[in-house]
Amino acid sequence: MDDDGRLPPELMTALASLPWESAPPPGEEDRAVRALRRRGMLPGPRWQQYAAYAAGVAAAIALFVAGSITGASRAHARVEQGDAARAWPAPVSNLRSAELRVQRAGSEYVGALVQFAALARAHPTAPGLAAGRESAATTLCAAAVQLPRLSAAVPAGRIPCDDKAAADATIHWF
Repeated sequence: MDDDGRLPPELMTALASLPWESAPPPGEEDRAVRALRRRGMLPGPRWQQYAAYAAGVAAAIALFVAGSITGASRAHARVEQGDAARAWPAPVSNLRSAELRVQRAGSEYVGALVQFAALARAHPTAPGLAAGRESAATTLCAAAVQLPRLSAAVPAGRIPCDDKAAADATIHWF
């Protein structure tokens, strides 16, 4: 060897013919990638990222559908509660409110009777016809039983539904 630190030319040629890098053993690269992913230094494969996005979208859709179903059932329950509240109104505390309720109920009753009569004429053999007529008469008689409590003009113990005189009575509609 020379003192100036140079290598002989045959050794320089042998070193230049060597490869700069060597191929890793089979499977070494895969093991290194898995180790880096476990430590969180590399992201997961694309299919895992897409699967995570798809799972998120599916969860959001499921949550939306569940909320919609729950909301619809609660709204349906509130409507049913509202119908029950309208069917059995709370007691009134003053005479004016009671008067207005009686007028409203009477008007609704007469309107329902008019519609029932029209449907009965159009469909004389309908299955609910007899039950509807009985309900109409029973409701009218139940109201007539309360009439003596309201007026001194109706003698106590006389029920207008019991005789033909009730048919000739003057009725005031509001």
